[in-house]
Amino acid sequence: MSEDELQSSMDLGSIRKRKADQLGKFGVGLKLSSMVQADEVTVLSKTETGEPYARRISYDYIKETGKLLLLKDIDPESKYKYIQDLIKNHSSGTVVLWENMNRLGIKLNTKTGRSHFNKVKMRLANHLSMTFHRFIT
Repeated sequence: MSEDELQSSMDLGSIRKRKADQLGKFGVGLKLSSMVQADEVTVLSKTETGEPYARRISYDYIKETGKLLLLKDIDPESKYKYIQDLIKNHSSGTVVLWENMNRLGIKLNTKTGRSHFNKVKMRLANHLSMTFHRFIT
């Protein structure tokens, strides 16, 4: 996506023209489903001719300021460099990064908690790879 397309796609409730075979209808699915799962959602996208662009929605920012704003700055503590590395070898593409998503209530500072988390992570990876195998490269 270009920077303008990324901005538009990350706006809540954006109106857009879409083809019958495209996902999305009301412009809220990616954002709301992501915010249910994670406190930080960063989307990085680039076109074949352009540089990558990023937008971020932050629950902490919304909580602190009371404002629902789409952020261009990247949290320096995030895994943003990791997703930059994922996309740099591709001519175009989009990556969605969810961070701060411990909604399971798992205590990661214990051996039992980490073991349970790893089992959940593997089940999720298997499910996503089966569900989206045609889209994941």
